[in-house]
Amino acid sequence: MSLERLGSSLYEALRKVFRAPVVDEETVKQLARDIQRALLLADVNVKLVLEISKRIEDRA
Repeated sequence: MSLERLGSSLYEALRKVFRAPVVDEETVKQLARDIQRALLLADVNVKLVLEISKRIEDRA
């Protein structure tokens, strides 16, 4: 996956959150899944992806 495509995927994931009428637990979980998917497609280390996802959910 190119860096441009990774950026687009992350942008779309965040755009879903900004457009959501309410940012609840399910919205945050969906954001984490979308980010996971984008990072894994970009060949980011699986352990790092899981750590990032956990931090997103913990801070939300």
